[in-house]
Parts: sequence; C-alpha cells; structure tokens
Amino acid sequence: MQIIRWILLILLILQIIALPFWPRTARLIFRKRPKRKIWNLLIDGSSYSVLLTLLLLPMLTISLKIARADVGKTLESREFVIQYVEPPMWDIRGQIHVHCYLSHDSDGTLEEITEAAKKNGVRWIILTDHIGQLPQPTSGVGSPTSSVGAGNYPDEVNGVLLIYGCERNNDEGTSVFRASLKDPKETLHLHGHVESFSASADSKWFYQKEDTDPIIHWDALEMVNFHANILDNKLGALGSLIFYPESLYNNITGLIPKNFDYWQKLAKREGRPIPIFGAPDAHQNQKYLGVQADPYELTLGLISTHIWLKNGQELNQKSIFEAIKSGHTYIAFDYLGDPTGFKFYAEKMNDDRCMTGEAMLTPKYLSVWAPGSNTGVTTKFYCNNILVGEISDSMTYMPNPMPGFWRVELWRNGHPWIISGQILVI
Repeated sequence: MQIIRWILLILLILQIIALPFWPRTARLIFRKRPKRKIWNLLIDGSSYSVLLTLLLLPMLTISLKIARADVGKTLESREFVIQYVEPPMWDIRGQIHVHCYLSHDSDGTLEEITEAAKKNGVRWIILTDHIGQLPQPTSGVGSPTSSVGAGNYPDEVNGVLLIYGCERNNDEGTSVFRASLKDPKETLHLHGHVESFSASADSKWFYQKEDTDPIIHWDALEMVNFHANILDNKLGALGSLIFYPESLYNNITGLIPKNFDYWQKLAKREGRPIPIFGAPDAHQNQKYLGVQADPYELTLGLISTHIWLKNGQELNQKSIFEAIKSGHTYIAFDYLGDPTGFKFYAEKMNDDRCMTGEAMLTPKYLSVWAPGSNTGVTTKFYCNNILVGEISDSMTYMPNPMPGFWRVELWRNGHPWIISGQILVI
C-alpha cells in the first residue's frame, strides 16, 4: 500500500510541475485539429484540476488507511478496566460530546458507539445530540426503529453507562451542552467549543440569553475538541496526509493556546479552579471513497476525559456529574499511551492532600505521577497559565509552590498527552 501511495505521490508532483507547460503543449498538439469541445476542454485550465483530483483522491484514501492503521496499533491493547489510585480514588475513563442517530448529522447507533467505547476502555458517555428533547423512538432498543417509550432509552449498553444530553448554540457561537434530558433534576451545563468563543477579559462564568431568562452557570469547559483541532491546523493535517500519514493524528490532537488563556481568565474572575473536559466531538459521518475517516472506534480512542471517584462511590450519573462539577477530571490523548492512574495533587507534610478542582493553603509541594515508562515524557508545571518548570520525568514534584492556579501538562515524545485540572494554591 505504501508503494502505491508513493507512486501516486510522485505522479502528482510531476503533474504539478508540468502544469505551466501543459497549455502550450496542448495547443501545439491540437492546433491543426478542428475546434471541437473536447479539444477546448483539454486546453482549458479546469482539465488540470480533473487530472490532479484523479491522482490526489486515491492517494489521500490510501494515506488515510495508513494513518488509521498506525493509530489502531496503539489502541488494540486498550483494556476495559477501572483503576484504583492513591489517594483512595478510582480513575475511570469516559467521553463527553458524542453524537448518535438522534442528531441530524450522524447515523451512529448506541450499539456501535458503546461497542467502540468498550474496545477503548471507555466506561461512561455523555451524548450531546442536536435536539431539544428526547424524541419518541419507533422500534428496537437504542435504534431509530425501536419501540420503546419516550424517556426509556437504555441507561447502559454493552456495559457502558449512557447519559443523554443535547447541544445548542448561543448567540455568541458557543455550544451549550445540557445533561441529563432523562432526569431534569440532575443537570450539567457544559461550555462547549471554547475555541469559537470570544475569550475576552470580561467573559463570565454563566450564560443568559435574555434578561428575563434564568441564569445558567457553566459546570465545566471543553478545553480540547477533536474537530476544532483539525480546523485549527488544516494545512498541517493535509501535509501529513500527503507526505507522512503516520503523523496525521499527532498533528490534529494538539492544544489551542487561546483556550487556556480563556480558562485562566475565568478562574481568576471566579477566584476558584474551573473544571475542564476534553471531547472527541464524535459523529462518524466523514466518509471518502468508501473509507470512514472518523469511525467511533478511532475517535473514542484518541482523546478522553478521566474522572476520579472516591473509593466505594458507585459509578452513576450522579457521581459522574459530581466529579465533573468538582473538577476531579483530567484530559488525555489516549492513543499516546494509557494514562489511567495519573495523579496530581497538593500535599502538606501531615499527609493533608487536595486534588484538582480544590484549593490548599501553603502546601509543601505539588506531586505528579503517571503510569508507564518515563521515556519520552516531559512534565510541565504552569502557574496562572505561565510555564514555570519543565522536567523530563513523569514522577516529580514542585516544592513550596507560590500562590496561584497550578496545573500540569505531560508531553510524550513531543506531543501533549495529559492535561490536568487546576489546583488553587493560597
């Protein structure tokens, strides 16, 4: 497959080089021919686009298959587990911002989504479909043709917990995620698509469309969005797809700096840590020449949101919402390595600890630990969104941290791997 791709690439480059000479050559060849439409077409510039497309499309298709296969190697060993970490907490991988057939731009079934989730070790999912309320299905469990009553959508499929929510856009371009639609008493309001929002200094931690409408306070920020990353680095993604498809997903799973600036502004304004989450924005709706570019099995393995639950706490909608609202989360690009068991907390000498989403007065140090080999791992300490320390180790600490909002980023082989929530040092 690689050989075919390189042959097509060489032909494409030669075709591009030949473009300036093509009109002249065509006129010399066809100057004695009658001026028929076919000859005019050959001389016309649009014909060059056709020739380039004939070479480009199959090459990009092959490149996409290579990129998917390369990422798939790192995902095939993912285990469906819940891991115990210290202090006594459970690290549980989940997904926020996933679309199924309830949205106008997806045909994915609950069975497809949960089967893909299970293969990637995802234990819970918050669906965020483009709907105002759960529609009445007409036939089969979890499919558009099922015959269950409104509000009777399954809470669990294939061992994966499902929470039903919706996505709407406000007037400023920001997506408002609301869950759960099945239980209005237990609500979660998420600030989606931060990259499209005007991250101004006077931004507020609430949303109110009209003065007469109730005030909606955000519960968490969507700091990383898979689709937004693609749009933010279109040229890099295209270049990777053409010349080095193995690096494609490395180029589209990065960080957008303005999102982190906005995060810090809100935290400073509120005077407390602001909870965060990452999102695949999964639709499974991009298909080219028979190749599915964004299958759930792939997108649900690229990025995830991990929550920490207290030992003995049951995994359910209530506990998930509490963990998110409390800031007991971190974001991980799972395809770079399984981060389950990551820890970041502040501690005093008397074993008094606090984790992300919490505050502590004059801790003695900040502690970081991530599982697996330290090879290629760099830990970056940020205070008030300013890089203040960088250590080539996944097991490290920061002594006597100064007051401010602290967070860490763990990078693996030059790419972001883990993004922690904030700890406020007072």
